[in-house]
Amino acid sequence: MKKIIKNPIFTFVLGALIFGGIVGVSAYTILATDIGYTPKDTTWKKSNGEDITNVKDAVDELYDKANSSNSLATMISFSYGIPSQSSTKNYKDLNKDVFAGLIGVQRLICIVYNNKLECFANNSFQNEKIHLENIFGSNCSGTSSYNCNNDKFNCIAYGSGDFICVDKINKIRCDLLSDNRLVCYDS
Repeated sequence: MKKIIKNPIFTFVLGALIFGGIVGVSAYTILATDIGYTPKDTTWKKSNGEDITNVKDAVDELYDKANSSNSLATMISFSYGIPSQSSTKNYKDLNKDVFAGLIGVQRLICIVYNNKLECFANNSFQNEKIHLENIFGSNCSGTSSYNCNNDKFNCIAYGSGDFICVDKINKIRCDLLSDNRLVCYDS
């Protein structure tokens, strides 16, 4: 066996096979974006209006749609008051910037902030503290309660599990208590 490995011709051929295999796999990977794709629905287009012509674009578009906040919004029922599964699925129908939401049995307080739907749960202080901070940035403070305040909203997550949000301009308040009681009202 040692004689075969030391043979320069055998070593060259073995090296060429290995190198050729690596180049072949790399070329296949690089060219995979050129695979043709024709969806059943020929009106399906990318969000920028271009036709989807390959598998990569189709997968990317599905990923973007699945991760959009509008995708989540279609699973939530909304109301100004106590929501039920039969409440509206389109939060824009409410013409409010703070309102109640329901996904499954989880009650939520939702706001429209910078034209984006943001929903908050009760009994999730650490998660909602991070969520509030991501939305309101440096306008937040507190330890046992986390208060975020700007010109439009005042939202507070309490360590006890309660969550309150006030639309200061339209004077609407929603309270979601730790025992799952929920109320929205003019403040």
